[in-house]
Amino acid sequence: MRPGWYPDPSGRYPLRWFDGTRWTPQALDGWQRPVVDPLPAVAETASAAGSPPAVSGTPPARSGTPPALPGVPPALPGAAPAPLSVAVRPADQGRWLFWLAWRIFLLAVALGLLLTGFFVLPWGHILRPGMPVTTIHYLDFAGWIDAADLEASGWQRAYAQGLGLVHALVVLVATAVTIAVSRPGRHAPWGGLLQLLLFASMIAVHFGSPFADIEGVHPAGAGLAVFGGIFALFVACPGFGTKPKTPPPAR
Repeated sequence: MRPGWYPDPSGRYPLRWFDGTRWTPQALDGWQRPVVDPLPAVAETASAAGSPPAVSGTPPARSGTPPALPGVPPALPGAAPAPLSVAVRPADQGRWLFWLAWRIFLLAVALGLLLTGFFVLPWGHILRPGMPVTTIHYLDFAGWIDAADLEASGWQRAYAQGLGLVHALVVLVATAVTIAVSRPGRHAPWGGLLQLLLFASMIAVHFGSPFADIEGVHPAGAGLAVFGGIFALFVACPGFGTKPKTPPPAR
């Protein structure tokens, strides 16, 4: 039997390399990533004699080193069906690195904007007749709502009492997790829903900050920074992606 890629006799991986005399530890997982998985001696002895013919389109090797395959070969007649992910062509390494680096950069930008908005920039300026203008930050705003008798809505009060900070942390972590489990063309199933939530979050920031026309409060830059941080998460989140394309069958 010639060297080539054959269905893994152990069943642990879709394909395993046969070097002409024995099964080798080199195998391909469902995404065609090389793995090293020594085959048990019993399975190797039992399947060496009756292995199926080599996969169509795989040239015989000139050495014992498995060649890199450009795509996943079609399933052989009578072979056990491979997992659905076997039919997916792996993403180009350069494209994957750019995809990941771009989203990590946006996550860092979002984190910086959120920290700046909640802890550095002023949240607003309280204007009272006959009194000097008072600059307040997010952490002080809840107390000033009652102290200055500001006509804030229920959402504005809840947002100032810590809901805004908790909300920003939740969407930041959710976006990071979504990026971690996604790949180019293979997005997390909840990615689109999270993007809709992030869009609604930007509206929530507007109505929770002094930009929503709280009488007696002039908005400052903190609310705009928080809005920008949520927008960066919206752009970074892998949302409504297309289904991965399958390679055409070999002829």
